[in-house]
Amino acid sequence: MRKISAVMFDLDDTLYPENEYKRSGFRHVAKLMADEDFIWNLLTKLDSESERPITEVVNYLVREYREHEPDIECYDDVEPVIKALRECYKIGLITNDRFGVQSRKLEALGIAHLFDVVVYATPPDMKPSTKPYELAIERLGVEAEQCVYVGDNLEVDFVGANALAIRTVLIERKNRMKPTGPCVNERWEPTERIGSLYELEAILRDFQENGGMRGHRGCGAGGYSVCPGN
Repeated sequence: MRKISAVMFDLDDTLYPENEYKRSGFRHVAKLMADEDFIWNLLTKLDSESERPITEVVNYLVREYREHEPDIECYDDVEPVIKALRECYKIGLITNDRFGVQSRKLEALGIAHLFDVVVYATPPDMKPSTKPYELAIERLGVEAEQCVYVGDNLEVDFVGANALAIRTVLIERKNRMKPTGPCVNERWEPTERIGSLYELEAILRDFQENGGMRGHRGCGAGGYSVCPGN
């Protein structure tokens, strides 16, 4: 088993709470809806241009939701852990980007500089396809067996990674948008499970020394040093 050289992450509900993005978008749209003159002028304009002005207003507000500048923050463990990881590993981010919104999230979080490679996976090659992982691996200049991928979604995050022999870690955040259920498909099964990124210290050490043991949950060390031998 090759030594770990790169750690890659999912974005939504892995590095920040996705519910906060939705709340931010709803606040933005609510402000627009509360402006009576804005809505009236928009309706008047669309009424002269469209046979279905109400539908067009809804479409406009959906675009506003997707294109707004989000007010979101990372989980507390994200920056200290990734900064420590950068001392020993190449760092990647792989996120599905169906509507072109993920770059704005990353900019709002202020952590883009922490990643050596960012892959915005778009249709038809979004996770769970292997394509985004293959692209990230190529850009990082490593082999699949040298990588660890950390994500939160059993159905999406691990199928493609597991198929490539990437070691996978499920992070089970509290109050995530979609609670983690039982793993009903062996293709979804992560190599390891953690509740906080601070637990990566024990997981990565286990991978480096023993290749990892499926089902091991780590010790939850909570330290900032995540390099092997530290």
